[in-house]
Parts: sequence; structure tokens; C-alpha cells
Amino acid sequence: MEGYSMHLLFFCAALGAFVVTALFHFSIYLQQKDKAFLTYSVYLSIYACFILIRILDERLTDIWPLSYTTVYHGDEILAKLTMVAYVNFMGGLFVTREMKFHLAGWRVMKWATYLYCAAYLLLVAIDTPISMLEKASFVSSIFLLGLGFFLIFKVFKFYKIPSIN
Repeated sequence: MEGYSMHLLFFCAALGAFVVTALFHFSIYLQQKDKAFLTYSVYLSIYACFILIRILDERLTDIWPLSYTTVYHGDEILAKLTMVAYVNFMGGLFVTREMKFHLAGWRVMKWATYLYCAAYLLLVAIDTPISMLEKASFVSSIFLLGLGFFLIFKVFKFYKIPSIN
């Protein structure tokens, strides 16, 4: 039981750090109205929910135990939402209005993720076998990560660094 309490302590400390940091960045957004702080706060809040799901895993705690399958499905949805929130944050920092291709790419990634999450929840609701859900997760992860890396490389190519010569 000692190992479980150390895991729980670590997760609770991480949750506290993410919540405080999210609130801090949200307060900066309220002061400065800079959308980057809002998108970063959303990213941190979703990640805090991801950690909270881990804390409530029935294998770690008796506080409000969630079943293994609930934690599994929650992890899948929150991992995808965390990724799209981070992409929105990074896109807000580096993508300008002149970069039409990138804006379209970020929108495709965002809506593909939202549609995937809705479809995943529907598949869970109709009791789809875990093996099928794992395949759907793998395919969506490859697609979203591939699109994300492609867009990031295109952003780096757009901002050409002048040579030092």
C-alpha cells in the first residue's frame, strides 16, 4: 500500500500545480486579454482533468473510485483533447492570419479531434469491443500526430531563419 500512497501523493501534487498554473494564466488573460494565456489555461485545465481521472482510479484510491474501463476511456478522450488544446496554444503563438494553409490545418486538426472524441463516446455507448477502440485510437493518433508534425514543420519553413554567413 506504500507504493499506492506515493503515487497518489505525486498525482495530487501534480494536480495542484496544474490547477494553480491554469488559474494564474487565466488571471493574466483577464488582465491582458491575450488569447495565448487563455489557450494555455485551457490546455492546463484539460491536463488537470486528465490527472484527476488518474487520481480517482479505483486501483489507487477509495475516495471516489472510477472503474478501470472508465479511467481507460477517460484517458483516451482527455489525451486527445489535451493534444488539441496544446496545438491551439502553439498555433495561437506562431500562426498569423497570412498563413491560410496553417489556419485551415489547425481547424482540420481541431474538428477531427472533436469528431473523433464524439465517435469514440458513441462507440463506447454501443459497447464496441476494446480491440476495435484500440485500433480506432491508434489510427486517429497516427493521423493527428502526423498532421501536427506536418503543420509544425510547415511553420518552421514559413519562418526561415537567415543564415549567419
